Amino acid sequence: MNKENLLKEFLPFLPKINSDFKKDLIEKSYLFTNLYAQPLIPLNYSAIIPSFKTPVKNVFLACMQQVYPWDRGLNYAIEMGGKITDEVLQK
Repeated sequence: MNKENLLKEFLPFLPKINSDFKKDLIEKSYLFTNLYAQPLIPLNYSAIIPSFKTPVKNVFLACMQQVYPWDRGLNYAIEMGGKITDEVLQK
C-alpha cells in the first residue's frame, strides 16, 4: 500500500487505542519499506508454525517463519540448521 492508503486503513483503529486521538493531530506521516523486513507473526502462531518436514521425500523447509518465538538472527538460523540436520540424520 502507499502511505495514504495505509494511513486510511489504520485511522479508524487509533481512537480505540487512544480515546483522545484526533486525525488533525497528525502533522506528517511517513512510510518506510524494506525488501528484507521481518515477517509479521499472528496470534497463536505456535499452533500453525510450519514443520521442517515437507510432503516431498527428503526435502526439508527452513525459513524465517520458523524461528518463532524469537526475533530473526544468525544464531537462530544456526540453531535451525542443527535441528534440520538432526531430522535428516534420523531418516
